[in-house]
Amino acid sequence: MSALSGGPCVVCRRRDDGVAIRIGKDLHWSCMDHIHLTKKALEMPRQQFDVYEHEAMEEAMNKAADRLEGFGTSDLFQMDEMQAHAFFRGVLDDFGDTLEDKLEKFEPQF
Repeated sequence: MSALSGGPCVVCRRRDDGVAIRIGKDLHWSCMDHIHLTKKALEMPRQQFDVYEHEAMEEAMNKAADRLEGFGTSDLFQMDEMQAHAFFRGVLDDFGDTLEDKLEKFEPQF
C-alpha cells in the first residue's frame, strides 16, 4: 500500500484516501471504505467486474428517475444548485453502494 494520492477509488469512483494497492507495476486507488474490496475487484475476472459495474450503473439510473420525481422535475436545468448537487451526489452514491454490495457477495472460484 502507498500513502500517495492518485485517482478515484476503484470501487465507488469517488475520491481516494491516499491508499493504493499495487498489482504488478500499477497502483490502484481506494477510499477507506473500500480497501477490503479493492483487491477483490482487481483480482476478479474483468468481464465479471464489467457486468457488476453495468448492473450498478443501471440501478443508479433507475433510482435517478425516482430521485428526479422527488424534486418535482425531470429537467435538470430547473433545479437550483443545491438540488443539482443532491441529485448527482445521490446518483454517484447509488452507483458506489450497489457496486460495493455486489463485490461483497462475490466469491472467487478456485
